[in-house]
Amino acid sequence: MTLRVSHSGMSCYRECPHKYYLSRVEGIRPVKVSRALRFGSAMHKALEIIWGGGDSPLLEEWANIAAKYELDMEDQILGRLLLVGYSKMYLIPEGADVECHFENEVVSPGGEVEDFTFQGFIDVETPGY
Repeated sequence: MTLRVSHSGMSCYRECPHKYYLSRVEGIRPVKVSRALRFGSAMHKALEIIWGGGDSPLLEEWANIAAKYELDMEDQILGRLLLVGYSKMYLIPEGADVECHFENEVVSPGGEVEDFTFQGFIDVETPGY
């Protein structure tokens, strides 16, 4: 007999053996979805739009996605910042530098431009390499 247990399964068991039994043996899942899972699912949906060539502007779509996944304001802003950086990283021309600088205004989910900018550097792998 072989027993296979993942790292997350062991963590779950250490946290609460009964929770492990209910979730891993009986297959009962909690009704409430964690914040991290909602955020990750929303980011995946946004990346599908980037790679699928959607017609709507990405940040407008992000507002709809954030509402669908019931993200709080902090996660909405974090997602917008990550998507801007991700877009900059993958929309550079071939042969660009290894490190790409970006700077953008921060716009609240309500559409107001904030008094500060989001800027930084992203390591870039040029497409085709």
